[in-house]
Amino acid sequence: MWQRCTAESNISYPNYGGRGIKVCDRWKSFENFYADMGDRPHGKSLDRIRSNEDYTPDNCKWSSRTEQNNNKRNNVFVSIDGRSQTYSQWGKELGIRPSTLRERYIKTGSFEPNFIEGNKMQTPLPHAGIPLTPVKSSKIMAIGHCPVTEVLAVQFIHKGGTGNVYHYQAFTSAEYAAFASAESVGKHFIAHIQPHKDKHPYVNMGVPAAATRII
Repeated sequence: MWQRCTAESNISYPNYGGRGIKVCDRWKSFENFYADMGDRPHGKSLDRIRSNEDYTPDNCKWSSRTEQNNNKRNNVFVSIDGRSQTYSQWGKELGIRPSTLRERYIKTGSFEPNFIEGNKMQTPLPHAGIPLTPVKSSKIMAIGHCPVTEVLAVQFIHKGGTGNVYHYQAFTSAEYAAFASAESVGKHFIAHIQPHKDKHPYVNMGVPAAATRII
C-alpha cells in the first residue's frame, strides 16, 4: 500500500500514487491501521471499495482475488434492473460464458436476462443503456454518460457517417458536465480525455445497433 502510493520506483506507482491515490494520515501509524482493519483473513488482501479514492478506513476491506478482479477500475460494468456487474459476474449468474456475453453486448449494445434464451440473442436493445446526445463536432457524433457506473460513451464520426462507440471508465459526473458544456467537445476530448488512458481506460464497443437511442 505504502510503496504503491509513495515510491515512484514501484512498478505499480503509476496506477496508484501517480493517479493521486493516497494513504490517509491516520494510517501513517501501523497501530491505527491494525486497530481499524485487524488481522488479514486467510486468502484475502487489502482492497479499496471505491477504486478511484484513497486508502481510508471507510474505503477499505479485506477481499478475495475474485472480489478484487471484479473491482478493477478498467472493468466494464453492465447495468440491468438497477444492478451493475462485470461480465464475469453476469456470466456466473446466468450460466453463460463471459466472452459470449461480451460478444452479444458489443453487437447489440446491451443485454437483459429475458433476452437470452437458448443461448440466442433476441431483439437488440439501446446501446449499453446509455442514451447518446448529438453534439456539434467534426469528429464526434454523440456523447452520453452513466453516473452510476461512471462510464462515458463517445460515438465518433467515421468517413462522414456513423462510427464506433467507445466507453471510457472512471468518468465522473463533474467531468462529464465539463465535457458536455465545453465550447468545443472535440478540443476538450483531445486535451482532457484522449491523453489520459491510465485514468480513463477505454473499450471499443463497435458500431451501435440500429436500435441505439439518440436523443
